[in-house]
Amino acid sequence: MTSETRGRWMLVAGLIGVLVFLGVCGTVLKGVRDDRAAIEARVGWLMGLQTTESPADATRAVAAARAVSACADCLPATREAAAGWLRVADANVALGDPPSPAAVAGALRAENAAISAQLGAAWNVVELLLVCAVAFALGFFALLRVALNRGRARQAAYDALAAETRTREQAQRVLESEQAFSNSFFEFTPLGIQIFDADGLSLRMNGEMARMLGLPSRDVGVGVFNILTDPAAVKGGYATRAAPAFRGEVVEYRGQIARPEDTAPFWPVTAGVRVFDELYFPVRDTAGRVVSAVAVFRDDTEGQAARQRLGLSERMAAVGTLAAGVAHEINNPMTYVAANIAWLLRELETEGEALPDQTRAAVLESLREAHDGVARVRAIVRDLGTFSRASPGVTATVRLSDAVEPVLRMLAHETRHRATVINRVPDTLSVHADPLTLGQVVLNLVQNAAHAIEPGQPSAEHIELTAAPLDDGRVRLSVADSGRGIPLEIAARVFDPFFTTKPVGQGMGLGLSVSRGIVNALGGQLTFARRPGGGTCFHVDLPVARPQQALSVPPTPTPAPRRTRLLIVDDEPMLTTSLRRLLGRRHEVVGAGSGAEALAMVAQDRAWDAILLDVMMPEMDGRAVLEALETQAPELAPRVILMSGGTFSADSEAFWRSFKGPQLNKPFETDTLEHALAQVAEPGPSQST
Repeated sequence: MTSETRGRWMLVAGLIGVLVFLGVCGTVLKGVRDDRAAIEARVGWLMGLQTTESPADATRAVAAARAVSACADCLPATREAAAGWLRVADANVALGDPPSPAAVAGALRAENAAISAQLGAAWNVVELLLVCAVAFALGFFALLRVALNRGRARQAAYDALAAETRTREQAQRVLESEQAFSNSFFEFTPLGIQIFDADGLSLRMNGEMARMLGLPSRDVGVGVFNILTDPAAVKGGYATRAAPAFRGEVVEYRGQIARPEDTAPFWPVTAGVRVFDELYFPVRDTAGRVVSAVAVFRDDTEGQAARQRLGLSERMAAVGTLAAGVAHEINNPMTYVAANIAWLLRELETEGEALPDQTRAAVLESLREAHDGVARVRAIVRDLGTFSRASPGVTATVRLSDAVEPVLRMLAHETRHRATVINRVPDTLSVHADPLTLGQVVLNLVQNAAHAIEPGQPSAEHIELTAAPLDDGRVRLSVADSGRGIPLEIAARVFDPFFTTKPVGQGMGLGLSVSRGIVNALGGQLTFARRPGGGTCFHVDLPVARPQQALSVPPTPTPAPRRTRLLIVDDEPMLTTSLRRLLGRRHEVVGAGSGAEALAMVAQDRAWDAILLDVMMPEMDGRAVLEALETQAPELAPRVILMSGGTFSADSEAFWRSFKGPQLNKPFETDTLEHALAQVAEPGPSQST
């Protein structure tokens, strides 16, 4: 209940009390007036007897006195006076001397005066009470009104105070909420934050800042370290970078390297060299003065390393593309070098009788060595091209030895100084896999094994490759090494992307992660185990290919060469010259230096038994030439033999894989070319019998 409501109820109660009091006073006054009127009437009647001296008058006076003494409406004093007079009258009568009417009248007159005085006093009291009641009522109402006004004023003040209190409480709650949010943001943000006063003295830092800097507590340096003057800040470059913020500027720095020796003793970076992105900005008061500065640090060490690894990965991809191009450029001259050597060998073997035997033998030996060297270069380039091409993602039956041997040849220069490589993978085990990606897995595992062994004592270390069937229908290829092994503390992370223990530039940390993804996609499993004597053994479990016969098909006997009419389409003129020299005795060889020239020759003469078409040529490549042949001379399209020194574009790679006819990888052997010619050439008028 409010004070105003209480005041209203008090007003009603006071009004009722005044009304009751006035009613009581009025009743009493009415009774007094009635008694006085009755007594005065009787007394006046008795006083009228004072002029009568007869006994009859005395008798009437006695009767009147008796009536007054017995009057229930008369005052007790009046009744007592009348009774007293009767006693006096009775006594006098007994004595023979009754009171005279005058005496009675006098007594009554005295009594009447006393009664009048008493009634007057009572009336005065009643009137005084009435005046007091009215004055009380007026004063009460006035005071009550004042009290009500004051109560209203107090209530209004109380309401205003309560509203202000609620407003302050609400503002306090908002302030506390904002303070809690600010503290939460400050403490739990993944960024390191440090606050400095206007003079550069450290005021506060959050837990993330202490964690990034390897500090035991976030109170280290607070109140002591000055970012503008302390030697550690000056040596580490923080003073220079932070100074603009204290001048009112917002500055940002990326890739700042923090070294422990530059930041000691206040910031002992226990995690080693770190890379930070830093932001400095001022905090101003209402007058615009800089009162503090805030430094925000983001640890970008892992991101920087990942970007470096990604850059290395991109460079490696570029190297792969470059390798494919280099292989293509090498294969073209290697083709005519091989053709020329083959021609020289044939000529010397058949026509070299004029030479002395010793000279002929030496020349033949040197040519055979050169021929073997060309074959070795051809194998290296082929292996390089295999690992530089993008995988089409098509699985096939792959003999494990075919996936292992090219890798060992490619890595021979890296393994020969570190360990003895033992290849015990049989030729009889085959798996379902993508040949290119399987070769990548083997390359990564052998390369990791080599890197686990320090160079210098290859005879004392070994890398062993074995393969065996498992009971669950899979084949296990194992790559074991005698290197330093994998520590227990990092064993759970060896397959994580970008995790590596090698320095930046010597490994991207992607080899094992990519290899595991490849093996999983092939339906297999890649695991490793620590070897008791030291080193590590990685196991590649893949689905076995059924049946497990050797994949090599017995070579088809090369048919007896027959003279054919051959069109060679290649932008390398020496290749055409060398093949014309090599094949000229058995075939008519004509060369075209471009696709447009070849189509022009076909338009004039369609009598060709075979067309040897290079895939990679400027202006008009092999695919465009074949499409034009299918329109211009469709009967010649089945007689096309594709040859390539390497396809290093997605379109050319797709065209090479989709072609159904014979294909020759440069440099190729003469027998391989003769076999391809026999496949496409049909007897016709251009052939001589």
